[in-house]
Amino acid sequence: MKVETVIDVYKQLGNVKGVAKALHLSDQKVRKILITYDMWDSERCAVFNDLYQNNISIKEIAKIYNLTTNAVISYLPYQRCVYNLDEPTQNALNIRKFKARKNAGQS
Repeated sequence: MKVETVIDVYKQLGNVKGVAKALHLSDQKVRKILITYDMWDSERCAVFNDLYQNNISIKEIAKIYNLTTNAVISYLPYQRCVYNLDEPTQNALNIRKFKARKNAGQS
């Protein structure tokens, strides 16, 4: 799934749940992609991002708001890349090759 597809469908539908259902993705993945590309925002997202940018750890933010770390992470932009896309980066392909060789050596 291309990020552009998520963004295009969001522009058409205007809501995260609709995009998730249409593209068979989780609400969290859609939201996180949209947050990363400045297409979606909320008060919670802004507060968590401000805290995180001010060197408050995800674990500390979760404790302050009585949430799980995964809940906090779902409101922050991707830090490196979007995972599990149909078109992986060259680095992702290299990692897969390395892991395949490593696993083949353990058999």
